[in-house]
Amino acid sequence: MPGMNAKTIPTPEPIMAMNSAPPGFDAAKDLPKGFIEFLTPLHHQLTPRQRSLNENWDAALQASLRGRLPDYLPPPRRPRKTGALNCLPGAGISATR
Repeated sequence: MPGMNAKTIPTPEPIMAMNSAPPGFDAAKDLPKGFIEFLTPLHHQLTPRQRSLNENWDAALQASLRGRLPDYLPPPRRPRKTGALNCLPGAGISATR
């Protein structure tokens, strides 16, 4: 049904597919030589991790919708103030003029 997405929420405009190849796209002839051989191992290695992260995110969202807020990591320990920008190249340069 036009104007409805997968969760049947009405939208003002039809949902457009994103991150998909255009009609008639042929990876064998439309991509640079060797690109598929480069991409395939990355795809096999990273796609399961991406799916796992998505599942974890969805589980955390569903739990929060049921009232169980996520446990966040504690804030990082703040570096002591020395007046120098220790995290930048040329560490030790004074932050004051």
